[in-house]
Amino acid sequence: MSDQEAPALRVRGLYKFQRERSREVAILKDISFELPRGRFLAIMGPSGSGKTTLLHLLGGLETPSAGAVEIDGKDLAGLGERKRALLRREAVGFVFQFFHLVPNLSVRENVALPLRIRGQSGRSVVERVDALLAQFGLVAQADLLPPQLSGGEMQRVGVARAVIGEPKLLLADEPTGNLATGQGEEVLRWLRRLHAEHGQSIVLVTHNPRDAAYADEVRFLVDGALLAEPRLTGADVDAAKIHACLRDLKI
Repeated sequence: MSDQEAPALRVRGLYKFQRERSREVAILKDISFELPRGRFLAIMGPSGSGKTTLLHLLGGLETPSAGAVEIDGKDLAGLGERKRALLRREAVGFVFQFFHLVPNLSVRENVALPLRIRGQSGRSVVERVDALLAQFGLVAQADLLPPQLSGGEMQRVGVARAVIGEPKLLLADEPTGNLATGQGEEVLRWLRRLHAEHGQSIVLVTHNPRDAAYADEVRFLVDGALLAEPRLTGADVDAAKIHACLRDLKI
């Protein structure tokens, strides 16, 4: 199968163990799924269910205890560290729950960083940064440093940085968690437009049914296992039905 025919993401038999005192504890258990190109998948689960660990494994930030992750048809385990880092840089965008901004770079410089790392410069970079700063309401903060920002402002910078390089796969860890309701809805609408207009493949992990309702498909992660059912797709993806699933699952 060529890279163009491969799904954006393929996960097979993924496990992650963590040593606690004298025993190994399974944080993730036999996770398998595929993300077709252009699909927006939300994975829901309570705190401690393994959502952030799963996202780190999908993006190659951590190594699984067993199983395989393929991005664009490339098996991460089969790549050396240099090629794996290059794939992350070129093909994956991350929105972290706790921002991970570079503290001594301005807002403008943080947003531009993925393009600078790729060796891009000039007026086109400035214009793309300016457009995103306007989109996320950050023009007035453009020359401030992250410690001078509110939590909501830092998260908006993180989202802008993640999408400026137009990654093939966007991994978002609770991207609205530190935003006011209106700001959070604006970010999700923007991600939805990116998905609808540009075919962006997205995996969003969240505990918020309102956020998950922006996706094409919603699945549930409970005690480290990705459940086969319930699984919402198409017209079934709405906040009320997501709430009902959470009640049924008692989470």
